[in-house]
Amino acid sequence: PPLTVTPYQRRYLRQVRDLLFHSQSVHTHLDWHETDQWLDTQPVPMRLAWQNGRLTGLIAMSSPLNGTSWIRLAAVQDYVNQSTVLRALWDDLVVELRAQDVRLVALLAVRDWITDYAAELGFH
Repeated sequence: PPLTVTPYQRRYLRQVRDLLFHSQSVHTHLDWHETDQWLDTQPVPMRLAWQNGRLTGLIAMSSPLNGTSWIRLAAVQDYVNQSTVLRALWDDLVVELRAQDVRLVALLAVRDWITDYAAELGFH
């Protein structure tokens, strides 16, 4: 089934929590913040990927500053095509980043799984 990508809304917090708790492939780089606190206090570019009404992935960025943003949160459900989910999320999110004049996106790879996909998303 096709993926649908939407911006994050507070009403999806429960699904985001579930994905982060139940997935092996989770990247968090929130400094000293807890996920809920960060999502509630930061107006951030964030996309959610849905398949058959179920959250399959997410990517959230830091608020752009001086043309730069960081990937702060990413997760993909286990047993889905992670490359396809990440590509759909990234392709949708990059439109917003360009509109905000972001020219550099950084990724601090804390967990190895995300580095497997970094190059195909254009990171080097």
